Amino acid sequence: MKKWVTQGTELFNQKPERGIEFLQEHGVLKTPLDPHEVAIFLRENPDLDKKMIGEYICKRSSREEEDGCVSVLSAFAESFDYAGLRIEQALRLYLETFRLPGEAPLIFLVMERFAERWHSTNGEPFANTDAAFRLAYAVIMLNMDQHNHNAKKLNVPMTVEDFVKNLRGCNGSGDFDQAMLEAVYHSIKNEEMVMPAERVGPVRDAYLWRVLQRRGASPAARYVVAAPRHPHHLRLLAAVPSAVSGAPPATAGYRAVLSAVSGAPSVTAGYRALPSAVSVAPPATAGHRAEPSAVSVAPPAAF
Repeated sequence: MKKWVTQGTELFNQKPERGIEFLQEHGVLKTPLDPHEVAIFLRENPDLDKKMIGEYICKRSSREEEDGCVSVLSAFAESFDYAGLRIEQALRLYLETFRLPGEAPLIFLVMERFAERWHSTNGEPFANTDAAFRLAYAVIMLNMDQHNHNAKKLNVPMTVEDFVKNLRGCNGSGDFDQAMLEAVYHSIKNEEMVMPAERVGPVRDAYLWRVLQRRGASPAARYVVAAPRHPHHLRLLAAVPSAVSGAPPATAGYRAVLSAVSGAPSVTAGYRALPSAVSVAPPATAGHRAEPSAVSVAPPAAF
């Protein structure tokens, strides 16, 4: 299965439709296509090209709803939970998963889906969905105004007063809450909305960590240890805990991360994943110098 997913991912990054067809042919995705299953695949596979994801969800075939089924674009937008998030916080979460297309009509389309989802999951705080769309689009324009060097050359960046003034009368026939608008403005001004998957360093690491956290919260992330098949396995299991006494406790979330890093939901085949647990232990201190000898009694992890 992992082999097909890897090959399907490579094909998707070249031509999205061919990648999806390949995954269907090998049973990774259902036939006929399940939009919700595709949405999960697009969101949870960090190796997919974000530009290609944007192109795929905006294609006509992905936007059309057939036989009463939701479209891939709608399923993708509905896969997010924005409850309790301010609109620019939700927008950051949305836009880190794909690159916006370059055409204005397509940008409007994906932003409409975002506004509908955010507005419904937050108890419809504005006059209507159009108000949420106007504010979301204004946030994107504000991000460009504050952080795009070419835009700064042509115009003086907006102040918070300008931002509030531009949105007067956009909440139906009334105004948005001024304190909320000011909070949105300062959030964007102080931290640019970026595409984490295309960055390096802490920004990218934080994005990948959020992906692991989402996986860890799903049923597929259960950490299952198979019964020992050899006496040496018992010695290895007895030795490793003492060697990693300085490592974080093996909570459900921690076990899920180890499972995700190892590339499989369970630890089998001679417990080859256990060395990854040792790697997260802190550097040896005076109190830990004698512990490597405990690991030395374990045989090589290649049975």
